[in-house]
Amino acid sequence: GATAAVVKNRSQQQELEDRIEALTNAKSELEQALDEKDAALADLQAQVEMLNGQVSELEEAKANLETMLTRREADLAALQVDKDELVDQFQEQAAKLAAVYANLESMETERDATQTELDSARAERDEALTQMENLQAELDAKQSAIEALEAERDETRTALDAMQSELEAALADREAVQAELESTRAELASKVALLAAASAATREKTIAVEVEAEEIEEAAAEEAVVEESEIEEAAAEEAKVEEIEVEEAAVEEAVTEEPEVEETASGNDEISHFEEIFRSTEAADERVEETLRQDLTQIKGVGPVFARRFYNAGVSTFQAVVILSDAEVNRILELSELQQAGFDYEGIRSDAARLAAETDDGTQEE
Repeated sequence: GATAAVVKNRSQQQELEDRIEALTNAKSELEQALDEKDAALADLQAQVEMLNGQVSELEEAKANLETMLTRREADLAALQVDKDELVDQFQEQAAKLAAVYANLESMETERDATQTELDSARAERDEALTQMENLQAELDAKQSAIEALEAERDETRTALDAMQSELEAALADREAVQAELESTRAELASKVALLAAASAATREKTIAVEVEAEEIEEAAAEEAVVEESEIEEAAAEEAKVEEIEVEEAAVEEAVTEEPEVEETASGNDEISHFEEIFRSTEAADERVEETLRQDLTQIKGVGPVFARRFYNAGVSTFQAVVILSDAEVNRILELSELQQAGFDYEGIRSDAARLAAETDDGTQEE
């Protein structure tokens, strides 16, 4: 029970630390994206202000052109009046017909020139109106882009706040797990000390039994029954010693760090014994991990390379793949931006969940 608790706590602590690291990286990326969005928003606002200035200038030019057009139309009306007066004078003064006719032709030429200028002014006015409409459309597009960026910025800030809350909760969970782990370690250290004391007492009893066995061998044949009894007692004591050693090995499997043992002249043998137990414990842990490891290449979309990267990151079961986030998958598999664009995260998690369920069903049937 203590071994399972320690292994579980160690796994939870590793998963929480990986998750905290992924959340911290995602937070940094979101903050950087938010800064870039704010900079883009400032640039767009500057462009809007510049466009507003251009619109004001065009409106002023439009007003000037309309004023000029009005003036030209007034001049044209005045010229028309003069023409009518000249016609009347022509009818009244036939003698002055040639001079008046020449004057009339001159005035008509001036009128044509004025009409040309008026047409040019009207064309300029139409072009200015077209430019103003284009600028207004561009201004509307810029305003829409600003509103979209502001909405995206608000969404990014909301996501950032959510991730911050999740990060704080994960930190609290890690502290709780750490406290539980420390308590378990203290309990295991106490058990190791008790087992060490029991082992020392057992070795003393074994020495006493060996001395008694030697005395029995020197005794007479009539003490053979007593000798057999002592041998049986020694065998029982040795069996107890073996049980204690098995208990020590089980406890040492749950210990995450090698207990401190004072190196004294009389305790060197005991230290060597504990070192041998730790070496065998580490080998047993490796065998257990290999036994629990599942073939992740059965997941659709996971080949030998991705499976090896999952194993190296401590992800060795279908269920462990199911609980990974997109950011954790990107970090573990070292996916490029191009690979991320076409990667089926939900498909892999769904297939891993199916395989985990099938594995659990098969285990229960057995």
